[in-house]
Amino acid sequence: MQVVLELEEIRLLNRLHNQPVSIIEEYQEIIEKLLANKLLCYSDYHYELRKLTVADLKRIAASNGLNQKGKKAELISSILSSVSDDKLKTLPMQKYFVLTEQGEQMLKDNSALLIWHSGLRHEYVTAANVIDIQNSHKNMSANDILLLAYQNRLKICSTDSERFGLLLDIKKIYQWKKDEHNVEKVSAEIAEIDKRLNEAWKKKYESIDFDTVFGLTKDERKAIRDEALAELDDEWEKEVDAKYRAMVENKQQPF
Repeated sequence: MQVVLELEEIRLLNRLHNQPVSIIEEYQEIIEKLLANKLLCYSDYHYELRKLTVADLKRIAASNGLNQKGKKAELISSILSSVSDDKLKTLPMQKYFVLTEQGEQMLKDNSALLIWHSGLRHEYVTAANVIDIQNSHKNMSANDILLLAYQNRLKICSTDSERFGLLLDIKKIYQWKKDEHNVEKVSAEIAEIDKRLNEAWKKKYESIDFDTVFGLTKDERKAIRDEALAELDDEWEKEVDAKYRAMVENKQQPF
């Protein structure tokens, strides 16, 4: 029976690989599930020896009467060939979480979901959208799965602000794919939408008639004006939030 994991469980599986064993109470139930389903396991002494420093390996070699000279690989080989399994199992070495073959396959099957969560916006495309495409396009690359998810949403978006945000993510995916032709094409469309959004903001701003406020002092009129602008700015910020976040977008794929 195929194991089904939630997004949080997949993310934790990805984070735990190669990490020192530390059962955090908050995640204990999930970790136990990953272990029980053989997606994750504890390291053995072969793995743990490779994680030690050369100085640590030399101390183990010395305590077992072995030559302390040589590179790390040579020290490990000497220890493994000369020290009994029973004794190696009792050495006070740090335990680690390690992915099993099933765990590696689970992450491979959900690579698009992991990239989506860490590298793209979530306002319009959801985890469920990505999972649906993953499940129906088994041989499709992670980038192409994400591209399809965002393009599907683009077909039904209703506002320039939503289209702006979606295109920023589509541009990022094309950058990951190193598809310069489509990067340029999407960039041109983003620029057009940005122009329309700026014109809409200017029109809203200019529609405020501050001179119609009579019977008030200059400071009172200024206070009313500032309040109106703050409300306008708040509304505008919601519309083009994606634009400003684009200024710091990471052009490198997070995985």
